Amino acid sequence: MYSFVDTNQKTTVKRVLSAESLFINGSALEQELPELKILTTTGRELNAVNLSTKSVDKLDGVLFLNSNEDSRIISVNCLIEAKTNHDFRLCFEQLNRLLRQGLLCLSFNDDKEYYYEAYFQSSSGVTEGTNNSSFTLEFFCPKPFKYSIRTVKENQKIMNNFYFQTVPESLFIDVTKKMDDVTVTNNRTGNFIKLILNKQFEGKIIVKPQQNTAFIGILEKPQLVSWNSDCEYFDVQKGDVLSVTPETSIEIEVREKLL
Repeated sequence: MYSFVDTNQKTTVKRVLSAESLFINGSALEQELPELKILTTTGRELNAVNLSTKSVDKLDGVLFLNSNEDSRIISVNCLIEAKTNHDFRLCFEQLNRLLRQGLLCLSFNDDKEYYYEAYFQSSSGVTEGTNNSSFTLEFFCPKPFKYSIRTVKENQKIMNNFYFQTVPESLFIDVTKKMDDVTVTNNRTGNFIKLILNKQFEGKIIVKPQQNTAFIGILEKPQLVSWNSDCEYFDVQKGDVLSVTPETSIEIEVREKLL
């Protein structure tokens, strides 16, 4: 008996992405929306700096006071090529849904190891009366930095090239003897995290400074730990040494932060 082979069977071809293709929360926008193509992006290169100055009577120029990094705007130039009016409208409906997920993680095909934290801000340039239109998406990054998708783990001394101060993802603290509290201090800044143990125990404490939470091991019982610290200022950079009181071992999980 002969087996039938359909020679007209269609195969699914994965779309080839350009260098500047946009990923939102890990998904390629052009693969989510087949009618859409990413043309170019701007805003990922040099970032502006805010300068604070003061004018003084009878003094030429101004006095420099301080500076800090400005927020970042990333612009993505797109093209929609739809076959029908329905496909055109459906593409924008899906795009509106994808862009309204709150805080977005943006990454690009030529730099996939890093992501920006951004909010969709606006769009412009959509052409009326045609199913083929180029337009621009603008994303607002409150913090201008990009962060490594991969985390690295350090011991008490930060050895990797973290030149920009960054708040750790996690701290893993081994409690090898019963104690009422434990304090982790960054010796460079003096900033600390002090954990008050409501129940004396032996085990591992996991601290999430960015989420302002801590819990006991994999059981995740935050009621066993209370705070006496300000986590948002507990940042680290290359060369920092952390001390733990009472003395015990610690492991730090950190993401690289770059401009």
